[in-house]
Amino acid sequence: MFAPFEDNTLNMYLVGVAGSVGVELSAALKDLTVNAGQMPSRYKTISYPIARILFAVCAAGPLATLLATNPDWTAFYVGITAPLIFDRAAAGIKSDIAPPDLVKK
Repeated sequence: MFAPFEDNTLNMYLVGVAGSVGVELSAALKDLTVNAGQMPSRYKTISYPIARILFAVCAAGPLATLLATNPDWTAFYVGITAPLIFDRAAAGIKSDIAPPDLVKK
């Protein structure tokens, strides 16, 4: 599908990053549509776009490479689902139970 480079690992990485960036662009378009063309406040700060780009470069691309996604479509799918994978992992780390010293008696 997409093979400008001889190294398949680099292809997997770039396609994974492209999938993650595509999800963010889609979410931004949805937010613009829902808000009648007004940019949501999170996109007006510099930290949010930088964090999303870093996520695509440092998490989605490497995840596609680590999972050894051979067809480029699989790497793209991993890039698309990377935010969900990491959100679910973070939700599993969080505890809904307060530590005993914080419980009021």
